[in-house]
Amino acid sequence: MNIACVQFDIVWENKGANYVKVFSLLTSAKVPRGALVLLPEMFACGFSMNVAAVAEEHGGPTEQFVANTARELGVFLLAGVVTRGAKDRGRNECVIFSPEGKLLGRYRKMQPFTLGGEAACYEAGGQAMVCSCGDISVAPFICYDLRFPEVSRSAAKQRPHLMTFIANWPNTRLHHWPRLLQARAIEN
Repeated sequence: MNIACVQFDIVWENKGANYVKVFSLLTSAKVPRGALVLLPEMFACGFSMNVAAVAEEHGGPTEQFVANTARELGVFLLAGVVTRGAKDRGRNECVIFSPEGKLLGRYRKMQPFTLGGEAACYEAGGQAMVCSCGDISVAPFICYDLRFPEVSRSAAKQRPHLMTFIANWPNTRLHHWPRLLQARAIEN
C-alpha cells in the first residue's frame, strides 16, 4: 500500500481555506488510487481550544469534506476532526474514510495534552481501535497519545499492520517526535 502524509501550515480556525489547501496539495501530488493518506490532527482548524467555534456534529462539514475527497481521489483518507462532546466540551477525533467515501472508523484521542489546555476543553477517549483499509489493518492515534506506551500497547494486542500518529506537534519538542515513534515501534 502507498502511504502519503500531508504536512502544511494550517490556517487558524479557517476551515474553508484549509479544505482548499488540502485538496490542492492532494490533487497536485497525484496520490495513487487506493493509497492511505494521513492529514494532521485538527487539520481544518488548527489546535484550537475554542470548542464553540470549531466543533461539529458527527457527519458535519469537515467529515463531509474528508468523505468527498476520499471518494473523488479514490483513497483511504485518515484525518483529525473536532466533534461536539458533552457539556460544551469537544472531542479530538480521527476519522478514516474509504475510497467510496464510507466511514470506516472513528478514534478519540485518549490522552488530551494537559499542558496545552486540551484536557479542560476536550473529552478523553476510552479505547484504541483498529480498522481495515484495503488489505491492511490500521490503528490510528493522535499526537500526545504517543507519549503513553500503554495506549499503543492496547492496540498492538489486536495486531494491526500499521499504527499511525497524526499530530499538531510543537516545534519546541520536535526532537521528541522521532524518538517516541521509534520507542513505540520497538515496544510493539
